[in-house]
Amino acid sequence: MFVCPSDVLDDYFLWETTSDNASKLCTKLENLITSYFQSEYRLKNFELCRMSFMAEMDVNDRATDYFKMLNTIGKVRCFQPLKSNGDTSFGLISRTKGVEFYVNGLENDKETLRAEVRLTSRGTIRAYSDKKDTAKRIRDIVDKCENIFLHTFRHVIPYGDCYKKPKAEQLIYERGPGGKLRKKMLRLVALIPEKKSIQLALKALDYRNYEEVLEKFAEIGVSPVTIKKRASGKKLQSLYECFNKI
Repeated sequence: MFVCPSDVLDDYFLWETTSDNASKLCTKLENLITSYFQSEYRLKNFELCRMSFMAEMDVNDRATDYFKMLNTIGKVRCFQPLKSNGDTSFGLISRTKGVEFYVNGLENDKETLRAEVRLTSRGTIRAYSDKKDTAKRIRDIVDKCENIFLHTFRHVIPYGDCYKKPKAEQLIYERGPGGKLRKKMLRLVALIPEKKSIQLALKALDYRNYEEVLEKFAEIGVSPVTIKKRASGKKLQSLYECFNKI
C-alpha cells in the first residue's frame, strides 16, 4: 500500500513533516484501513517499509550550473550513480543500505531544486526507529526527519561554496592549513574533475585520514568540487545555504 500524505489529508500543498501532521495522518489511515477491510485489519497490521523526505532549495536561476556541479560528484562511498539527465537531475542509490538520493529540477523553474531522500527497506527504517507499533514508528521517523534527511545529504554533498579551480586553490592557501594537509587539499581539487567522482578522487589521493581533508574544506567554507571555467558565475553558493525548509 502506497500512501501520499497530502492526498490522505486532502492538503493541496506539499505535506509538512510535523508531529501534528504525523498524528493526523495516522488517525486518518487507521480510519481508512478499518473501513476498507471492515475492521479485519488495522494500521498495526501493516509494516512501514518505505518513506520519502523532500526539501526545496532556491538557486537563483542557476539550476543548470548546480546540476553540472552535482554530476561532477559522481560516485560517493556506498552509493552508485543512477542514469540521469545531467541538466535536470542527479541520483544515487545505496548498494546495501536501502537509501536513494535525488535532486531534480522543477518544470519551467530554473530557480528551484528539490532534493529527496528515500528510505526503501524495512531494515533501513528499523535502523532509524525502534518503535514496534506502526503508528508510533511513523511519528518517530517524522520527528527525526530533518536529521535523517541531512545524514544522507551530508554524505553526498560536500560543505562549502563551489568556485572555479584557480579561486578554490587561492582560498585554500589563504584560509587553509599548511604543510601536508594543504597539499592533499590542492590535490583533491585537481583529482575530482579528472576522476569525475569524489570516491575515485579520494582513492587516488591515497590518504588514510581523508575525512580530515574534507573537514578542513568545510572549515574554510570551500567545496572540493569546483565549477567549470565556462560556468555563468564565479561561484555557486553552498546548497546548505539554499534550503527553504526540510
